[in-house]
Amino acid sequence: SAFARYPDMELVEKAGMRHLTYALLRQGGANINPKGKTIHDRLRIYKERLPWLREKEGDLNYLKIFQEERKLGEHYDREKVEQKLFLEKTYWNREERELIEKILGFTTLKKLVRYMEGHRRNEYLDYIRLRMNAGYDLHNEIYLYPRDLHRQHQEMVRMVEKSRNDKYKKEMLEKWPKIALKYNKLDSKFRYEDGDYIIRPAADAAEIVEEGRILHHCVGSSNTYFSRHSKGESFILFLREKENPDIPLATVEISG
Repeated sequence: SAFARYPDMELVEKAGMRHLTYALLRQGGANINPKGKTIHDRLRIYKERLPWLREKEGDLNYLKIFQEERKLGEHYDREKVEQKLFLEKTYWNREERELIEKILGFTTLKKLVRYMEGHRRNEYLDYIRLRMNAGYDLHNEIYLYPRDLHRQHQEMVRMVEKSRNDKYKKEMLEKWPKIALKYNKLDSKFRYEDGDYIIRPAADAAEIVEEGRILHHCVGSSNTYFSRHSKGESFILFLREKENPDIPLATVEISG
């Protein structure tokens, strides 16, 4: 029985640690050492943690944290314990837990909880992840706790997308330099203008990337189109309004 396995259960109950008592009765969830010579040894915690555990009525979340610090040979201060408790009591996946722990390196738990209570959790965590990846110093609370989270998050998303797109355009310019070298010849051959429209070839690989990004098609992301244009097997032309020559309207591939 549970009493036979944990003979000091009565002491635990008398100490008011009712949550721990229930766990012992279920014979699970408490990670007890039956061979321990003292109650704190049985609980696998430091002796000085017993009063705090009694105060929390044997709360298993606190027990788990106290067991962890003894196992690691650490001595957590109250702030650290409360941080650990916050992570234990709220469901977080592994990536979220790691991110929260990093955030707590820049702020207090009290400030973090207060801010998160007034904002969408997923949006805030994604915003922080983007800030960290971009190398921002989150000791600056303007970055850590933005007044308009949604707007700042959208700006970070756009910044990251632009950086990624600029890097890709640079890679394509280096990979397909012949597209730029052929521009003047192709422009004299294919350019057409009337009262409303212009048709012209792509000036370089970066323009093809941007065309595909803005018009949401695969021309700017498939090596097939770059290769055909570079080799002269087919050509990418842009259709633009004459009044807005820099704004993509339609993309044309011709061959033969």
